[in-house]
Amino acid sequence: MARITKANRRKNRANSEARKERQQVYQTKRWKQLRISKLYDDPLCELCLSHNVRTPAEDVHHVISFMSTDDKYRRHRLAYDRNNLQSLCRACHQYQHHQVGEESTPWGQRQEERLDRGL
Repeated sequence: MARITKANRRKNRANSEARKERQQVYQTKRWKQLRISKLYDDPLCELCLSHNVRTPAEDVHHVISFMSTDDKYRRHRLAYDRNNLQSLCRACHQYQHHQVGEESTPWGQRQEERLDRGL
């Protein structure tokens, strides 16, 4: 039977509190309007575009995570700073959060698919 140690409980509690704080930002009217505005102004994935691949953006990514600081003022500034945002497709957004080897980049796969189709 698996056993949770006190250290793991504290870590889980801290993660839960951070998740809750993140969600509070994402549920605000200000964030929702900022997100829509960013996608309207930059409708294509910025990471794909840097690799000459045109893909519709679906997500807005914080370049510097607003959760990367304990300073409440800086956290708030990072969360709503338009210059800290990047329009990304789902695949690139996942890549940004789970950076793996260069061979598995979404734009590399898409570029190969486009070449296979003769585009």
